[in-house]
Amino acid sequence: MALGVLVVVDVAVAATADGGSSHHRSVPISDRLDDCPTPSALSGPLPHAGVNIATSSPTFLAMTATGPNDLWVLAAEPGDTAKGRLAHYDGRSWSVLGVPKIYAAVGIAAPAPDDVWVVGESRTILHWNGTAWSHVALPRAPGVELSAVSASGRDNVWIVGHRYGVRLPANSVGSHSLAYHFDGQRWSIVPTPNPDYSANLLTDVMAVSKTYTLVAGISGQDGYTLQWDGRAWHKSLLPAPAHHPHVSITGLGMAGIQPWAVGQTGGPGFGNPVYLKWTGDLWQLVPMDAIDYNTATPQSISGATPFDVWAAGALNGGQIVLTHFTGHAFNYVDLPLPADVEPDAGDLTAVLAFSSTDVWVVGGAVTRPIAACDPNQRNLSLIEHWGGHSWTPVRIPGIATVSPPG
Repeated sequence: MALGVLVVVDVAVAATADGGSSHHRSVPISDRLDDCPTPSALSGPLPHAGVNIATSSPTFLAMTATGPNDLWVLAAEPGDTAKGRLAHYDGRSWSVLGVPKIYAAVGIAAPAPDDVWVVGESRTILHWNGTAWSHVALPRAPGVELSAVSASGRDNVWIVGHRYGVRLPANSVGSHSLAYHFDGQRWSIVPTPNPDYSANLLTDVMAVSKTYTLVAGISGQDGYTLQWDGRAWHKSLLPAPAHHPHVSITGLGMAGIQPWAVGQTGGPGFGNPVYLKWTGDLWQLVPMDAIDYNTATPQSISGATPFDVWAAGALNGGQIVLTHFTGHAFNYVDLPLPADVEPDAGDLTAVLAFSSTDVWVVGGAVTRPIAACDPNQRNLSLIEHWGGHSWTPVRIPGIATVSPPG
């Protein structure tokens, strides 16, 4: 899943000795750079020149819930993806729980308040039993890289990813898809198909019930889904827009009782956004009117009903993108941000919709530079709530979050 892009604007300037002005300046980045002194006006070696206009990894990475009064959000501390915090919302207030070190967290699943799973990319699994954290070992397999986790209950937890460095004929190597399942007692590897000779991976999973689990995969350049009915996998191909033969899925979600998906043509980070809904027999493309954002990568999708669906992600260059479907096409939605937050930086990583008046989005944002030539900016966690009429930033005590205006 794409978690943000680091973009540095290289210029032949540097910060002044005293750091410049201490007040916020709500002017375009290009104008702020024009105010910077030239190298000849400075003495000594030049420090790093540039303005970091996007966070390298959003601080809020994932979100899961059993309902509107049991919401969990996984955050990675700014600058260190090996440390994390878990925020829980009980319908009235937020509490924050520390998470043991985990490298490159990719997802969270919480079928119950005392049954929380946090997964790291390199086969690191943490479990919270309501009292303490424990490390969980998966069945051994070489070269494992995990990408997503989902659970519909204590006895139905799935983790997907792929194995790299798989030995193939003719002295070559490739990758094979990989799926783990927990039945409440033990973890096991569930065999998955590998349609491509050398390049196969699973990108997301959504466990709805013991007899319905949906997995998104990529074989070569082509995306597909697998549906587990409790006994076997059933594969479905993805439709492609005109002039774009390859489509891959970056996120799966539910809109009411209907599966939906978001993705991109040409693979994550390369092409145009794609929105899909499941008709019961096949995947169907859903149009998007927000043509100005045709280089966006949507990462998450959720809806209260099939006629009220939200999708969240970012532009490929690093800018928050939120779209909304109300029956015809997805349209861009302007997410309000405080004045001290950089508008051209950030990422939305997850969205969850419980009703038309109860929707959450999370991700990361970056503050504006304090001084015109000061490249130092703060990464902030971003969480906003839709109450039916407007989006409002939410502050979580104990986590550096974007604060509501005023």
